[in-house]
Amino acid sequence: MSRPTGSKNKEKPPKIVQAEEAERLEYLAALLLEIAEEELQNSGVAVCSQN
Repeated sequence: MSRPTGSKNKEKPPKIVQAEEAERLEYLAALLLEIAEEELQNSGVAVCSQN
């Protein structure tokens, strides 16, 4: 008896990859900002927020 073709465990791309372009850009901007703030804090420079 053979196994049926196909798999129920199909690999799905990450949620951010399935998102709209604007959502991806917003996510990347937030990620870059977080990295930049961390780098600045590690270098001893004060971080100023515009919010």
